[in-house]
Amino acid sequence: MSSRDDYLEVATSGMPPRRLLLDKARFQIGRSAACEIRLGGGYVSRRHARLEREPKGTWRLMDLGSSNGTYVNGHRIQVATLADGDVLAVGTHRLIIHAASVAETSSEVSTSLDTEREIVPSGAASLVVDRGVLAPDRVVPARLLAEVHEAGRRLGRMGDIPSILEALAQEFRTLLHARRIAIGREDEAECQWPVVIDGEGQPTDGSDLSLILVPRVEALRSSIAVSWDQLEAQKAAAESPEHARSLLFPIAVGARRFGHVYVELGGERKASSEAIELLALLVRQTALVWENLVLQESRRAADQLNHELSAARQIQLQLFPGTREVDPRVELAAENIPALGVSGDYFDYQLLDSGQVAFILADVMGHGLPAALLMASVQAVFRTGVRAGWDLLELDHHIHKLVETSGGGDTFVTGLLGKCDLAEHRITLLSAGHTWPSICSSSEIIACDTSAASLPWGVFLERSPEPLTFSLSPDDWSVVAYTDGVADNVLPDGGAYGADRLVELHHRHRESSADEICEEILTDVLSSSDASKPQQDDITLLVLRSATAPGAQPGHRVRRSTRV
Repeated sequence: MSSRDDYLEVATSGMPPRRLLLDKARFQIGRSAACEIRLGGGYVSRRHARLEREPKGTWRLMDLGSSNGTYVNGHRIQVATLADGDVLAVGTHRLIIHAASVAETSSEVSTSLDTEREIVPSGAASLVVDRGVLAPDRVVPARLLAEVHEAGRRLGRMGDIPSILEALAQEFRTLLHARRIAIGREDEAECQWPVVIDGEGQPTDGSDLSLILVPRVEALRSSIAVSWDQLEAQKAAAESPEHARSLLFPIAVGARRFGHVYVELGGERKASSEAIELLALLVRQTALVWENLVLQESRRAADQLNHELSAARQIQLQLFPGTREVDPRVELAAENIPALGVSGDYFDYQLLDSGQVAFILADVMGHGLPAALLMASVQAVFRTGVRAGWDLLELDHHIHKLVETSGGGDTFVTGLLGKCDLAEHRITLLSAGHTWPSICSSSEIIACDTSAASLPWGVFLERSPEPLTFSLSPDDWSVVAYTDGVADNVLPDGGAYGADRLVELHHRHRESSADEICEEILTDVLSSSDASKPQQDDITLLVLRSATAPGAQPGHRVRRSTRV
């Protein structure tokens, strides 16, 4: 069964279970009509969570700042990598994931470590082994397989690769009495030999191995031992293994090779066919154990990363404003949907003593944890400046210096600063390399002079920020600011969503509330995107609207998906 057969089993109280095929790369979960997995009920947020397939085929679940949380096997999560059979809880709904790719991977891992399993039938005299390991039609005594099994159990009990390689070298020394044994690792950037021992089991010189082996290791294609003289010709070792003066055993599982064992017999020493057969099987067993350790380490690293992302996302959610009831004359709505567990986008707004509303929308280069940490610093500067009474040019200067110092020239941030004068009905904007917002006054769209945009914050070039001021209708205006994750969102035909489409949609819904404008645009962006691919960039919207305009909704509430 392939990953295309993965599905969710959805159980809702009072309704028969239903099956949802996971045939796309990502799915939004929530009660919004734009969600691919639409769930009802008062405990489900409009955009509650996102389920997406990771590059390795597993599924990752991310909470989108829901009001009531997302749970996996009874534990509340921000980000979690799912296993086959995990139970997801969204509101009153229970969803069980059936992931073939995850189940098959887990099965392979457990098989490779099943060291307690009896592999030699009682009373067996001989067994034909995998022809990919030994020569065709080779019959191996059951005693050999029992010895391999026991040696594999010893290796399987070791918890790290260096210890396994040390033990493997000693197993080779015991059976072959070689002059020199070297274990090579090919899972690094360059081939290395961490274990090189002599016939007495003591460390010895391996400085010549690069010259001897590197040109030839790449020629190693077979999964059996190959004699030194026959390596280039790619002949099977089974033809005359006992006459070889040196041997090479690949440590591989399928097409993936982790390393190799190089053996120098020296002098008149010979290797018996039985010993070579045993060692070939032992190397195969080592490869399985090695693969399992790599998979376990990958899972541990993923779990640790998910834990760190969850903690960082929780901190980041606290950076966004906790209310949008800043003044009865203005409506505010915002939405942030991260591409990863932590967003690199940031928005904020504060009411000034003068009765103006200061706001910021910023987008750091990249996304994830480093971007979020930089955004936290930008927030501190913005709020400090607002309290100190800085104008937009002063805010721009101090944020630029912060990013320039923190990023060292390797990071930049695009941003939009604004002040909306609610009494004088005008808005002043300053762009630091950021797309100008869509501004609608009465029934007209106000065009911004795109040449007035300055360079992004943090760029080591001369900047010339220039604030622009626009008059607004006293009772009917709205502003939609957005990050490039909106305009650059990829459509199924490979094109981009585009700013023109957003402006047109804003104009069409200009008489709606700020919350409804935000919802309509976000629904259109997500529903028109290419769901066969993961979300490429953070998506953030910030909407300001006159509270006295037609369609305004007093008493607006906070939402974060982050939605506020």
